[in-house]
Amino acid sequence: LRSAVCLPWRLWAVSLPCFVLYGLVWPWALVSSSAQQVFGVSLINYLWPVLTVLLSAWWVPRARLTTRTVLATFLALAGLVCANLQHIRDLLAAGDSADVSQVRRFLPYGLALVAAVTWAVYSTLLARWRDWARNYVTSPVGFLLTGTIACAVTAFTGSMPAKLSASGTLLIICYGAGPLAVGYLLWEIALSKARVHTLSLLAAATPVLSTFLLCLFLRTLPGPELIVAALLVG
Repeated sequence: LRSAVCLPWRLWAVSLPCFVLYGLVWPWALVSSSAQQVFGVSLINYLWPVLTVLLSAWWVPRARLTTRTVLATFLALAGLVCANLQHIRDLLAAGDSADVSQVRRFLPYGLALVAAVTWAVYSTLLARWRDWARNYVTSPVGFLLTGTIACAVTAFTGSMPAKLSASGTLLIICYGAGPLAVGYLLWEIALSKARVHTLSLLAAATPVLSTFLLCLFLRTLPGPELIVAALLVG
């Protein structure tokens, strides 16, 4: 409890706000996406392993930028273009109209990009401050703050759901206990024990697994461009 609450000022001021921002922005990006957009939006979010490698070259001691890193960045960007090519064409064909629907079409992509940058900054800073940050975990406080902010927003805006189904409640509990609690906590511990470049390379498997799980849950067969895109980003 002490290590979760009595954080150094740097964690309170920098990495913890990044954690909270990611916890708010990334779900927003997903729920504002259409069924066709969600795959491309997901892959944009999963730029964070590549961005972490790039940022660590500047911010983490003894980490450096290599030719392979630059090549990997271009491959990931090519994958994003491949996954979103049709949507990019649709946006360009829509012209310069600034109606609400146009803003809504851009919103998921923008939110996913903010999420990617935020998580990359968070991971890079923890890797930079690993000598003393390994004694603390920002995840518990981050979850509490994110939950408090989310509850306050839903309460004041009147958007709190009247009731949840049994399956919905079970899914929320599993999501909170699994990917959020265990996944983020293990990632935070790993950042204090291993090289950030190695961890980011391992994390590059996430966009491939996530894309195929999305296809499974949405009962959609992935097209060849989506498979190629996921592999390029990975």
